[in-house]
Amino acid sequence: MANDRNTNWLQGDILLREDIQTFFPDTTFQYGVVISHDCDLAAEPTKEGFVEIILAERVDSLLGYAYGKDARTLRISIITSSGETILELKATNKKPIEKQIFNKELNKQSHIVMDASNRHILQKWLAARYKRSAFPEEFENRLRNPPNAKYSKSKPLIKEIEKILDKANDGVVSVFFDLDDGENKERPNNELYELKIKLLYTSEKLDALETAKSASNELTQLIEDAFCIDHEFQLIELMSCEYISDAAMSYLEASNLKQWRIEYLSSKDADLPSFSI
Repeated sequence: MANDRNTNWLQGDILLREDIQTFFPDTTFQYGVVISHDCDLAAEPTKEGFVEIILAERVDSLLGYAYGKDARTLRISIITSSGETILELKATNKKPIEKQIFNKELNKQSHIVMDASNRHILQKWLAARYKRSAFPEEFENRLRNPPNAKYSKSKPLIKEIEKILDKANDGVVSVFFDLDDGENKERPNNELYELKIKLLYTSEKLDALETAKSASNELTQLIEDAFCIDHEFQLIELMSCEYISDAAMSYLEASNLKQWRIEYLSSKDADLPSFSI
């Protein structure tokens, strides 16, 4: 092995089960993914004494957990000698390994590759664990309890939003909320929140534009039905629900918008499944 300063290990590199069992003999996980930052991997053990990995299982599809949209679970593609393989990573399966032992015992698997686009998705997902958008509690309460009574516990609005986003999962990579032009403050009951939604779709798939357009129309109809009573908005007013390609959104625009994750709301309701955007 190369010395610690010149290690060839990078974030996103893959460990096989036999590699993992060197450190965790009883593991049943098939893969491990290196999640330490490249700089930390190259640092001397006296400065960064551990390599962090996440244990991963092979799954059949990306459905529901692609593009780093769920803060707790990520499904991501790697390339093996037999073709594409999809892995599921859960944040709770993170494990530290002493760096000196890691570098001594393991050799990098050159026949298993995570390409640059999937490494970027991994990096975004890891960063999102520590940078979650916060919205006013009053706004989130209104989403849970819209004025239209048909969205009750038997048919919660959050679950209906989830269904739309789940259908669009393969093309829509993020959902951004602009609330009151960025004010994000608690409002009394007699004041409306003005909501603008922006769906970010991937430029890498030909049908993603149509997927985003359909999701935009469905979300608009749903939110208007939930909050518009007698042709007048109550509690939350939907100003727009637009869609934009990830190749067209500027860095400044992305920096000024907040990503919305439905799993945060879902986690507060025991009867709702966890899903995020």
